[in-house]
Amino acid sequence: MQHVTNLRVGRVGYRELLWPGETDITGVDFKSIVTIGFGEVSVYNDDDRVPKPPVGTKLNRPAIVTLERIFSPEGIASSRYENQLQQSLTDVGASQLFYSASEGLWSFKCLTSPTMASVELIQMRSSEMKQ
Repeated sequence: MQHVTNLRVGRVGYRELLWPGETDITGVDFKSIVTIGFGEVSVYNDDDRVPKPPVGTKLNRPAIVTLERIFSPEGIASSRYENQLQQSLTDVGASQLFYSASEGLWSFKCLTSPTMASVELIQMRSSEMKQ
């Protein structure tokens, strides 16, 4: 077994994921499992390419996600946008750690690996605010 303490995986210009504590990375193919893009993050995307391990093992455990360049859309007050971001996280079982409207930084904690579905919900909710 290969363990890493406070594992961080990131992408310049988009930010990072942090798994606090000890993480067993034996056999983990990060390129196949982790996706970090603008406003999105996914671990074990819900396709069948790489089976998701049991909750609490490998990368399917609590993680802290920090994204950058997350600014409120034009015409939407930053406080309203932050409230919508918080609600979107609640809907997927995650919790906000902080949001900095001036810096465009958003950090939240997921109880298991974040999926594209959770990010899509957040993006959908943000677009609903424009209507």
